Amino acid sequence: MEATLSSKGQATIPKAVRDRLGLNAGDRFKFFFHPDGVIILPKIPTIKLKGSFARRHGQGRRSGSYGEIQAAKEVIGIDTNILMRFLVQDDPVQSPRATKIITELSEVEPGFVSLVTILEVFWVLKSVFKRSRQDLASDIEKVLSADTLEVQNEQEVYNAVVAFRTGTGSFEDALVGSLGIWRGCSTTLTFDGDAARRLQGFSLA
Repeated sequence: MEATLSSKGQATIPKAVRDRLGLNAGDRFKFFFHPDGVIILPKIPTIKLKGSFARRHGQGRRSGSYGEIQAAKEVIGIDTNILMRFLVQDDPVQSPRATKIITELSEVEPGFVSLVTILEVFWVLKSVFKRSRQDLASDIEKVLSADTLEVQNEQEVYNAVVAFRTGTGSFEDALVGSLGIWRGCSTTLTFDGDAARRLQGFSLA
């Protein structure tokens, strides 16, 4: 399949691609660079993530509680506990409050999800809810696709998702390396031999 770029920088997405992604006229989507090219992720209504990460039957038990802004927009920071209560819907008091906060966001006034929050969400889903590697990669990808959430350094987060999904390295290490490349570092020094061998941006100290 191929398309031609017009003089105005426009191209028609082939029908087979539109059908595969479920894209219709007026839909919006995001582009992410991928080692094999460019990935298109359709933007999804954030409300569709409500309760979508809830613990599945047979998965690990939950134990205890957890606690680049675009200047033209009014942005509201979203802490880990707010996002997790919305995604998991596991608390009769806090989940409805978190849902109200998230559903009141818009593309004009989006919620800002920091790198720290992304890492904490990843840790909770992995350690507390025992999500599988593929589920974890899909979970973070869904957050990246949410239409009213702005994830800090979204391309670098996506790079880390790709590395984690393919087993190239841990999500955390891949994100460190990707952020070093984003910052223009000549390399990121580490004592971690696996990271230095398998992930871009690292050198063994």
